[in-house]
This record gives sequence, C-alpha cells and structure tokens, in this order.
Amino acid sequence: MAKRASIDLQITVSRDSVCQGDDANAPHQRLLELPANATLADLCSDLLDAGYLAQISGGEATWVLRGTSDELAVLAQQWKRPLYLKSPDLPLKKLCAQNGKCDMYVVYHQQKNPLEIAQRAGGDNQQAAK
Repeated sequence: MAKRASIDLQITVSRDSVCQGDDANAPHQRLLELPANATLADLCSDLLDAGYLAQISGGEATWVLRGTSDELAVLAQQWKRPLYLKSPDLPLKKLCAQNGKCDMYVVYHQQKNPLEIAQRAGGDNQQAAK
C-alpha cells in the first residue's frame, strides 16, 4: 500500500499456530493501523508483506482470513496473491465497529488444497489468485 495518511482503523489480527514450536510465540496477535479508506486487498497485502503468516517446510500452507462473521480470503503459501472470497475493494470500515476497531482471525488449514477450501467457503467473489 502507498503512503498512509491518518490512521483511522485499528484491526487486531490473530492466527492459528502451525506447530508446537510456533506455539511458543502464541498468541499470534498483531495490531494493524490503517487509513479509513483501506480495503480488504490492502489488509491482505499488509499481512503478506509483513510475513505474518507462518511458513512451513512443505511450502504449501493454506490460510483463511475471517472477519467477525464471514470468510474473506484464502491465502496460500505457494501463491503470490490471495483468492478473495469477498471483493478485494471491500472497504474495511464496513467490517469494523463505528470506532474503527475490529478483530480478524486467520485460520490455518494445514496443507489442504486452497482451491478446495475456497470452494467450501463459498463467497460472492472468488477472484483468482496465484
């Protein structure tokens, strides 16, 4: 994401652990401060660019980003970009409370096929990844 103006959204992201060694750093919680106009694509980009999701030795970890009630995107270690289950242009402020705060969780699906996970999750968008 480009240069940021004022910080208007505070998104707390947590994720599953991938192994016992990863548990030592739990809870895997991170506070992201984003501008009011940030989108789902901006959030996913920040998570991937920061190396927030654990990498596994097999190279094919599958993750699903969840909001409070919806699955938003599938992220796979072997993909460069997420597969969005909601529009990548979805404004994050629609997912947050009026005060600009929200919680998100990233669920680890081991080495399951990310396309199968996306199909099960459904979603109204499913814009291709890879």
